[in-house]
Amino acid sequence: SEAVYSNIGFDLLSEALESAAHKPYAALLAEQTLNPLRMRQTTLYPNAVQCERLLKPTHDEGACAITEATEGSAGLYSTSADMAIWLKYLLGAGLPAVPAQDPAAQAVYFDPSQLKRQVGLDHAGKPSGIGLGWMHLLPLGDPSHIIQKTGGGAGFTSYIAMIPARHAAIFFSFAEGTGWKQNVFKEANNMLLNLAGLPLMPARLQSTPALPASC
Repeated sequence: SEAVYSNIGFDLLSEALESAAHKPYAALLAEQTLNPLRMRQTTLYPNAVQCERLLKPTHDEGACAITEATEGSAGLYSTSADMAIWLKYLLGAGLPAVPAQDPAAQAVYFDPSQLKRQVGLDHAGKPSGIGLGWMHLLPLGDPSHIIQKTGGGAGFTSYIAMIPARHAAIFFSFAEGTGWKQNVFKEANNMLLNLAGLPLMPARLQSTPALPASC
């Protein structure tokens, strides 16, 4: 009856996957996703060279270290090249030997209008549907339908958004600072729509002007 954004929920999900698979989540992630897609630079266990390349947030967020404790919700380090591989997979244009993702993974499971309330799900715009981690913007039949996920924590903000009908997607991650006030999710949505040759997001569906400290 309610939908609330929860990092802890994703951590509990990773523990449930460990229990079902009878193996550590990191091993399951590598077996099912990272190795088949050859995402060699995506890890919970960064080495010294990878840590040297890490974006530097304005404030001290602690050392670049193993993030196994938050592996299900916010633990992965990655690179732009690996994220490009991930986007291609989500759009069904991945490696030839890798099957496309099951459509059920990107499906809508809850209609926000039928819920008593939803909290923390509208950072990138008013959702038209709630999926398995994914938020949907605009109706399914709309050519501009976007599937997206916001993220943030430890001095960083990230965003992934795609328009499957146009085989278009974007990903960005940036180090947070004291000077940014702009709604980057709104701008990212409009950039994606523009790249796909589609109209910009209607103002009534755009995200709220302020981003919480943690999303």
